[in-house]
Amino acid sequence: DTNYMGKAKKALKFLEENDFVFIHVESIDEMGHEGNVEGKIKALEDFDNMVVGTILDNIGKLGEFRVLVLGDHPTPVSLKTFGETNAGESGIMISPGHRLMNHFIVDWKKFIEEKRN
Repeated sequence: DTNYMGKAKKALKFLEENDFVFIHVESIDEMGHEGNVEGKIKALEDFDNMVVGTILDNIGKLGEFRVLVLGDHPTPVSLKTFGETNAGESGIMISPGHRLMNHFIVDWKKFIEEKRN
């Protein structure tokens, strides 16, 4: 059982004194590995409502912000797994992975435009 609200509230509290927070949620990935469609949908809905929703509803009180929401990799329910080969075939893989933060912080508008085209 994932404490989604606890993660969101702790992240907001942390951001009162810090500039960056990372939230890890495993439940969505695990439902994919189990091949559990209903569980994955519920995990996504709970994450969206309780983590993303709570943060977006409250983060503006802390000043200027950016929010990046992503999975470390997709886990299709039908496959029950996903690897680097699949990620490379997606067309949006960022490799090496450490370049992601530069795209997000420095040149995010250019990155989004490149991925859309």
